[in-house]
Amino acid sequence: MSNYLNNEISYYLNEYLNSIINWYPWGEEALNKAKIEKKPIFLSIGYSGSQKCKVMREESFITLNIAQLLNQHFVSIKVDRDERTDIDKYYKQIYKLMNGQNCSSPVSIFLSENLAPFYSASYIGTTPQGNVLDFETLLNTIVQKYRDDKETMVQKGEEVLSYIEKNNETIEATRVHIDITKTITSHALNLFDTIEGGFGDSPKFLHISTLDLLLDTYKITNNKELLSVVLFSLKKMANSEVYDSKDGGFFRYASTKNWQLPSREKLSYDNANIASLYLRAYEITQDGFYKKIAFETINFMIEKMSSNNSFYSNVIKESDKSYFVDKKVVTSFSAMMIEALFLASTHDEKYKNIAINALETVLEKHYPNQILQHTNQVNAFLEDYAYLGMALLTAHQVTKN
Repeated sequence: MSNYLNNEISYYLNEYLNSIINWYPWGEEALNKAKIEKKPIFLSIGYSGSQKCKVMREESFITLNIAQLLNQHFVSIKVDRDERTDIDKYYKQIYKLMNGQNCSSPVSIFLSENLAPFYSASYIGTTPQGNVLDFETLLNTIVQKYRDDKETMVQKGEEVLSYIEKNNETIEATRVHIDITKTITSHALNLFDTIEGGFGDSPKFLHISTLDLLLDTYKITNNKELLSVVLFSLKKMANSEVYDSKDGGFFRYASTKNWQLPSREKLSYDNANIASLYLRAYEITQDGFYKKIAFETINFMIEKMSSNNSFYSNVIKESDKSYFVDKKVVTSFSAMMIEALFLASTHDEKYKNIAINALETVLEKHYPNQILQHTNQVNAFLEDYAYLGMALLTAHQVTKN
């Protein structure tokens, strides 16, 4: 069955080309259809590397009754979160406001035809999951309530939008002061797992940016406790199942507090940033263990997540020998990897040409007519400018060019 995704280049969206659901990409056509027909919108945001997104595609979205309800009563929109990070972040903010907690992929949002959100969830299965109804029952419930009490549902959605708009208006740029870093590091230390390393409970994520900040703060303050937290965590992660000791590279998260039962996806930005972090740890300690893990991670990305000087967004390990590769190329993700390669080249010259070629490829393909792009079809976001700028500065420091 054909739908409205045939002009999309996203690998994730192309997985739904033959779906029995009439999917639309995010855009004027879908939004106008909802307004004209006065239908609610079902917005589904995900990415190819997410196991739960894959389960929804292979179970929920192939169920005939679910497809019929969506096609008859809703305008269904599919979004690739890596391609439209702006939409993903915005609706994750809405989910958090409506549910009081963060949301991982997938993001499932129900909106009025005027984009007022009235229900939000993450994974929605064919059977009940905790407080979330099974998909078919949920759809029938929403259809009935939207028909009988639409005004109340829309009003609640508009209250959510009003709150978000009010808070966004108060956001101002601010100079980073040492007191801010003290507050953040204090909070991180309170969450630090003194037995297994890392932060928080299960599922346990890598929290690379937190470790990076602690290392930055250590270099400013010479607080040895911060360095100890970082090094202990890096050792624990690299010696656990969350690190792929066979192929190299880190999985997105572990299901247990002691880093066991990892997810199957490996994200390019996670692995690029954590490789840089291990290299920084090596430079401080001169412990070859950290350099070994960094190089193994970088080598994995070169071998399994790149071709023709371009780095792909994510992979899923399907077996000991097989990987599913999402071949989407994102400027910010590529820039993170390029910076890691230039850092690695200061310890092994062989990485320099790989970094230079990758940087030139990004500039050639994602900077046409001096207009930076996020992906081939989407203009750049702030993160693309920021990370590409960092990669260019690191390239200059290493090459003196």
